[in-house]
Amino acid sequence: MRNFIQLVQRFRSDERGVFAIMFALLAIVLIATAGAVVDFASIEQARTRAQQALDSAALGLQPTIFTTGVTADTIKPKALQLVTERLNDSSITASVDTVNINKTDGTLKLTASIVVPTAFVSLVGFPTIRAKVISEATRKRLNLEVAMVLDNSGSMASYSRMTNLKIAAR
Repeated sequence: MRNFIQLVQRFRSDERGVFAIMFALLAIVLIATAGAVVDFASIEQARTRAQQALDSAALGLQPTIFTTGVTADTIKPKALQLVTERLNDSSITASVDTVNINKTDGTLKLTASIVVPTAFVSLVGFPTIRAKVISEATRKRLNLEVAMVLDNSGSMASYSRMTNLKIAAR
């Protein structure tokens, strides 16, 4: 028993190899942090591409909200198709969560989410990360009144300019 106690006391007072142990512990943390940074950068790139895809879907589908029979349920699959097509990445899963239509204001608001697989962060238990994107397109339907100013002075008499002007005005 006495030898065992002496062995433990020697082990406790021995400082050789401490740097290697500390470096090994810190290397794990540094590598995990660097991996998280790489995953974060890829997630942000995917989120930016998804935002651009959702923006283009909202801009493309907004004029259709004034068409008879168009509802949130009819726009949702079209928006998902456009977003998926524009993302063009089979590893990213996209879904259009909500569609809000306001015909009075001429507003189409789309909310979507993407699920991006992780490479390094998956080692600590997060195989995917979810991100949300929101896009809104507005264009009012206005009754416009157009006024035209036509030149009917004497300079329009030659070369059948007045005849061409009347045709163009119609």
